[in-house]
Amino acid sequence: MLFSRHLRAARAAGGPGPLAEGGRHDHVLEDQAGVVGIARSRGPAVLVAGDVCGADGAEVAAAVSGVLGGGREPTAVLDGFHGEFVVVVADPGDDEVTVVASRSGIRPLFVHHRSGGELLVADDLGALAAALVGRGVPLRPDRAFFACVVAELPTDPIAGPLQPTPYQGVLRVPPGTRLTIGTGLGRPVRYWRYWERDLLRRSEVLDAVRDSLRRAVELRTVPGATGVMLSGGLDSSSVAAMAARYARGGPPRCYTTFLAGDRSLDERRHAAAVTSAIGAKGRFLDATGRWSFRDVPDLSRPPIAEPRQGWFYAQEVHLAEAAAADGVRVLLDGNGSDDLFGGDFNNGDGRLTPWRPGSRVPLLAPIRLLSTLSRACPRPLTRPVVYRPELLPSLLSPEVVREIDLVGLANARLADLNDLDLDPMTKGRLLTFGGGSDRVVAGYAWGQREVFGPRGLTWRQPFYDHRLIETAFSVPMDMLLSRAVKKPLLRKAVTPLLPSSTVRRKYNGAFDALVRTGLTQERERLVACTEGAMLGKLGIVDEQIFHNKVRGLTYDHDGGDPANPMEHHHVWNLLVCELWLRDHAERSRLIL
Repeated sequence: MLFSRHLRAARAAGGPGPLAEGGRHDHVLEDQAGVVGIARSRGPAVLVAGDVCGADGAEVAAAVSGVLGGGREPTAVLDGFHGEFVVVVADPGDDEVTVVASRSGIRPLFVHHRSGGELLVADDLGALAAALVGRGVPLRPDRAFFACVVAELPTDPIAGPLQPTPYQGVLRVPPGTRLTIGTGLGRPVRYWRYWERDLLRRSEVLDAVRDSLRRAVELRTVPGATGVMLSGGLDSSSVAAMAARYARGGPPRCYTTFLAGDRSLDERRHAAAVTSAIGAKGRFLDATGRWSFRDVPDLSRPPIAEPRQGWFYAQEVHLAEAAAADGVRVLLDGNGSDDLFGGDFNNGDGRLTPWRPGSRVPLLAPIRLLSTLSRACPRPLTRPVVYRPELLPSLLSPEVVREIDLVGLANARLADLNDLDLDPMTKGRLLTFGGGSDRVVAGYAWGQREVFGPRGLTWRQPFYDHRLIETAFSVPMDMLLSRAVKKPLLRKAVTPLLPSSTVRRKYNGAFDALVRTGLTQERERLVACTEGAMLGKLGIVDEQIFHNKVRGLTYDHDGGDPANPMEHHHVWNLLVCELWLRDHAERSRLIL
C-alpha cells in the first residue's frame, strides 16, 4: 500500500484519481498492494491494509468509518478485530491524515513528509523508497539507524516518538500508536495499553489462557490449507495441538527443518512425537549445508527493503517451498511465547533491571512473596532502568558513539517506561515483552516480504494475538514464574493436548549454534565483505576491527569472546547491514 497527500496543483497528470476530494489537497492511493478494505463516505476515506484474521478487511474499514461519523477516534472499534493491519484515514475537510499502526508492528507503517506538504504513507519500505526515487528524491543512509541496529539498543516498550529507518527522512510509526498529520509530523499517541489490565482470579487463569490461545490459533487457520512450523518444542507444539483440536478442516500439516549431525538443531524425534499425538502429517526437511544469509547483491531480484534478517532464513526458504507445493496458504509458528510466558522478569531484556538494589533481589525471595511485595511496595523496590556505556559493543567506532550519543538515545527510549508508576515486576515484564521487538518484529515483517509472501503464503504468529497478550498481562505474576522450569503456566494450560514428554521437555536455546554454523559455512564470502566495508565509509565501524572480528568468529566455532556473549549478535547485525548497503550501492539507490 502506498498513499500520498499533496497539493492539488502538484498531482501528476494521468496518475490515479484522488481517493478523497476537498480542501487544498488530493489524497491518492498510488499502490493498492496489500489493501484489504476501503470505505468512502462524504467524510473521511478509510484504508485498511495487512492481515485481518477472522473477518474481512472491508468490515474493519466500515467499522472505522462508522465511529468517525460519530466523532470518535478511529481506534475505538479496533479491539474487536484480530490480526496485524494498519489503517489510514484521509479527511479532506481539514487536510489531515491519521495513520494507525498495527498493534505489534508485524505489519509496519512508514511515513515521509516533504517540504511543500506532500506526505507519503506506506506499509512497505521498499515501495516508499521506490516512490521517492521516482520523484527524484535522493536516498541517504541514516547513520543513527545503522548504529542502533548494530548495538541492539533497547526498544521503547511504551512506543514514544517516530523511529528511524535506513533512509534519512523516512520514519516508522511505533506499534500500537496512532499519528495525526497536518502541516507537520507530531508525536504518536499510544492506543493499545495492554499492560493496564485487572488481575484475573487465580481459579480463572488456566481456562482464560487456554481459551485465548485456542481463539488466537482458530482465527488464524484456513480450512484444509494450514501448516505449522513445528520444532517439537513447547511453543510450536502448543500451536499445532490447538490447530488440530479446534480448527476447521482437520489437523494442520507440520513442517520440521533440521541440520543433520548437530543434535541441538535436529529435533525430528520431538516433532514426530507431537504429530503422532495430534494425528497430523509431518514432513522433515534437511537444511544441512544451506547458507544463512540471503545471497546479495543479486540485481535479478528486487532490492531488500530493510537491513533485517532472521537467523533461520535458509530453513525458512526450504520450508516455505515445501509448504507451497503442498497447497498450504497459511503457516503458523510459536514465536512470541517466550515473551508472554517465559517469566524472565529478572533483568528485563537481559541487560537492564528495574529492581532496587539490583538484579539479585528476585533471586533471593520466595516467588509468591516477591509478587506481593512488588505490588505492595512499588516505590521502595523500583529503580529507574538505565542503559550504561559499557553495554555498547566494541565494534562501533568511538566517533559514531560520540556524535550520535547512543547511550543518551537508549535512555531516551526508556524514559516513558520510567515515567510510569509501575512496580518493578511489571516494568520487568514490559522490558521483556518489548526488549526485542525492534529486531524480532522487523524479522517477521522481513520474513513475510522476502520468504513467505513471494511463495503465496501468509506467516502468522498466534502468540501475538492482542487478546492473548492482554490475558497474559492479567495473570498474577507469580503464576508465570518457576525456579524449576520455564513457562510453567503454558505447560499446565496445554497438558491435556500434548504428550507428557513434550510438556516436560527442557528449553532448547541452541540458536547461537545456528548463527555460528551459518557464519562458518559462509566464511570466505563474509570475510571478503569486510574489505572496503560500506559501514567503515559511513564511520559506523573501524574497518580493521570489523575484518578481524568477522574472521575470528567465522573460524572460531566456539563463538568468539566468552566475556562478550552478545558479540556474535553484533557481528551478525553488522554483516546484515553491510550486505544491504552493498546491494543498494550496486543499484545506485543510495548517496553515501
